[in-house]
Amino acid sequence: MSLRLGGALYLVGGLGFILVGASLISNTVNQKVVKFIPSPSERISSKNGYFYDFLLGSALGATWIGCIAPYVGFAVITAALSGSVLKGIMVMGIYGLGMGLTIYLILSSKDFADWINKKFLSNRLSLTKEKKAKWEKILGIVIILFGALMLTELTPLKLWSALFEKLAKL
Repeated sequence: MSLRLGGALYLVGGLGFILVGASLISNTVNQKVVKFIPSPSERISSKNGYFYDFLLGSALGATWIGCIAPYVGFAVITAALSGSVLKGIMVMGIYGLGMGLTIYLILSSKDFADWINKKFLSNRLSLTKEKKAKWEKILGIVIILFGALMLTELTPLKLWSALFEKLAKL
């Protein structure tokens, strides 16, 4: 059962990476993705789209499960061993606040970086449209490669695992 779930997560993650990469490379794909999945800010400001919010949260959870599970486990064990319900609630509340604040800062960082660039750097870090398009295409290719590597986990090649095993030995 867990092998099927792992395979499904690799499939969804790999295809998601490929779709995101393709949307950075091709304006046509980008327009179709934007039309199909409106931006989170539109959903938040319009106060609807619970299904979209659920899908976004599920994708984030599936993507982060390998990275975040030890920390969630530690927080749950700490809360369970704290000796009182109130202390357990405080531990989990602080953990949740930290996660929420982290996500908020990540989502806000682009606006903050733009503000710093305009306010203190006189727009010296701004990219021209041509340079930005070039970097987006390079990033799109890299993301597509990562997606393809993730999809190899569904085959006997398992290049994704091999890559990270080699990186772990460095």
